[in-house]
Amino acid sequence: ATARSYDAGSGHLTVQGCIISAATVSRYASVEIPDAAALGLDMGATYALYRDPVALAASAPTFERVPLLNAHAPLNAADHPHDAVVGTVGNVQWHAPTQTLRADVTVWDQDAIDRIENGSRAGLSCGYSYVALPKGGTISGVDYSLTMVAIVGNHVSLVPLSRVPQAMV
Repeated sequence: ATARSYDAGSGHLTVQGCIISAATVSRYASVEIPDAAALGLDMGATYALYRDPVALAASAPTFERVPLLNAHAPLNAADHPHDAVVGTVGNVQWHAPTQTLRADVTVWDQDAIDRIENGSRAGLSCGYSYVALPKGGTISGVDYSLTMVAIVGNHVSLVPLSRVPQAMV
C-alpha cells in the first residue's frame, strides 16, 4: 500500500514510501550488463544478477532528486530528454528489514498520473550504473551468477511491469 496525495493547487501526485528497488535477483540481457564482454558473457544470453544489499543501501543518496521518467533513458546534462521527465524522486531511504530502497515519488504530468491510476504504468524501475562482479550464489532459493556493486542512481522510470515485483507507485 502507498500513501497517495494530490496537491490542491497544481494537481501533482505524490506517493510516499514507494519501493523503487530491492536486494533481490533479477534477469538482465548481457547487452545490459556493463563490461559483459570482459566478463566473458555470452552476448546473446540473459543472466541472473543479485543487487547486493550493502551496495544498494549505499546507493540511496545517489537516487535523491533524480528525475522520474515515462520511459527508460540514460540522462546527462548535455542531452537531457525534457519530454521524458514527468516528475522527481526524493526522501530516498534504505529499509533494512525488507532490504528495499524506498522513496517519495512526485508526478507532475497529468498523462503520467492517469497511467498510474489506470495501472498501465504503475511499476517503477531504477536506471543506474553499477559494476558486475562474477560472484554467484543462491538467495531465497534463487540462483544468480553475478553481483551488482557500486550502484549509482541516474533516474527512475514508470513501467508497466518492474523487475522488482513490489516496486509500484
